[in-house]
Amino acid sequence: MMQLVLIEPDDVRGLWPFSATHGAWELRVGHGTILERWQRVLQGHPVVVTSTRPLVEAGFHERQPGTCAAFAERPTLAISADVALTTTEMRRIIGFLGQTACCITCNGVTVGVYLPTAFKTLDAMQAAIDGLDVESVASVDVEGTVISSMWQVHDVMAKLIRDDAGYLDKHIHPTARVHQMAVIDTRNGPVLIDAEAVVEPLAVIYGPASIGRGCLVKAHSSLRTVALGPVCKVAGEIDTVVLQGYASKQHDGFLGNAYLGEWTNLGAGTIASNLLNTYGNVIVNTPWGRLSTERMFVGLMMGDHSKTAIGTLFTTGTLVGVGANIVVSSFPPQLIRSFVWKDPSTPRPALAKYLATARLVMQRRQQELGPAMTKLLTSIYVDGDA
Repeated sequence: MMQLVLIEPDDVRGLWPFSATHGAWELRVGHGTILERWQRVLQGHPVVVTSTRPLVEAGFHERQPGTCAAFAERPTLAISADVALTTTEMRRIIGFLGQTACCITCNGVTVGVYLPTAFKTLDAMQAAIDGLDVESVASVDVEGTVISSMWQVHDVMAKLIRDDAGYLDKHIHPTARVHQMAVIDTRNGPVLIDAEAVVEPLAVIYGPASIGRGCLVKAHSSLRTVALGPVCKVAGEIDTVVLQGYASKQHDGFLGNAYLGEWTNLGAGTIASNLLNTYGNVIVNTPWGRLSTERMFVGLMMGDHSKTAIGTLFTTGTLVGVGANIVVSSFPPQLIRSFVWKDPSTPRPALAKYLATARLVMQRRQQELGPAMTKLLTSIYVDGDA
């Protein structure tokens, strides 16, 4: 039996703040993550994930135990963990594999290899990949997107939600509760509503949209092209947004072209701009310098466990790290680093206070902050956004 190994690229700074606490395979690109979509296609073949960042990898396995297999001595398809593909293109790759090594390219860029020889360890597999002469083996080129920056997810999510809809028996799970006075508009794409989700009266969801397990869409909400992970609570106007999971935006306020991590909470009246008054290219400030997005629409990118006070107003293309608590009376800066308290000029409290809050928030959703994630958060607090 073949195994799939999703290999995270060495440099994932472009995926910050998401990458601070998540592997690239966790990017939510449709009705599921990159990992989940591969698992659906492979149907029983083991899937392995690997990263050069051991704390992030350990944190993933702690949060999602048993989700992935351990590396085994068997033929291996190795794919970069940041590549978003349709089901058709995934199946093209599987159908191309044979008895000899081959190379997988995405729009001309090498993103994977197939090794029919079984290797005992990941290191041995990686050495074989490094030594492979890609010019001497067969190759298959597929259409897809290498997600090297967070805003690229918005480029693919509508297409991949439509793609995922084709492989679901029911677009609205039998245990989901959609009020008869809610509006589900599928003229431009499917609306997928997972198990135990609730859509309250007078909420409007425009497809393509993905509503995850246990989500709550509150009354009078307007959602357009969204991908909500499990147990999110949303309200207000939300357009072209990904919520990774366990996120809360329960009040009025606009959120557009945004990506929010797990355990984030936007206070009442929080608004995040996604468009400059000049309609120009959005330049974002990252921990490593200024970066041109080559896009007109870029909104809020927020890391896990960050929160805003009521009435917070974000300017276009704001990046917020992990564990920030934003309480300001004017526009906060466009770059807010991890564990900032109130504003960048305020001394941050001890780490124990952050961890106590994180545990309390997670316990309210029957989740726990385990030792691996505690170690990862501690490293970010101590070392900064390295």
